[in-house]
This record gives sequence, C-alpha cells and structure tokens, in this order.
Amino acid sequence: MVEPYSNAAGVFGKRLRAIRTGLALSQEEVAHLAEIHPTNYGKLERGRANPNMETIIRISTVLGIEPGELLHGLTTADYPGRHHNVTAKEWLEARERMR
Repeated sequence: MVEPYSNAAGVFGKRLRAIRTGLALSQEEVAHLAEIHPTNYGKLERGRANPNMETIIRISTVLGIEPGELLHGLTTADYPGRHHNVTAKEWLEARERMR
C-alpha cells in the first residue's frame, strides 16, 4: 500500500471515506455529484493528493457537511518538512519578550 502524501492528507482521506461510506455512496457517485474525476477523488480518499478549496467545498456540499469537518484539527505539523509551527500570536509574544 502506498503511503499518504502527508499525515494531513491521510486524515482528510479517512474522514472523507468514513462519511461517504456512512451515506452508502460509491466513490464514483460522490465524484460525479462533485464534478470531480473519479480517479482524482480516489486519490483524495487514499491521501495521495491535496485538494484545493473549491474541491473541498464541492465534496462537502455533496456529502451534506461543513468543509471544516474534513479539516478540523489539522495543522502544519501534519506536513513533512515543516520547520515553522509557530502561530503569529506566539511569534509576537516572543518578539515582545526580546525587546
């Protein structure tokens, strides 16, 4: 089995699959309704692709969920090679302490 593109992509795909199967829909049905090629949709469920915002909104609309349900809790820490996992608030606080 091929590894997901990133932890975030893997989590997104698992959530997508769980919701879709809970609705008893096939990948092809969701892809058709969301106007996405079935191959690309399958890649999303396997975590082998990163969707853009339009794709997330199309799919979530078809599934009858808020887009945030698919992204909840994901951060830059879920991507390989990320070195900066600091929020703007944390950075500003550290900058103030340096003054």
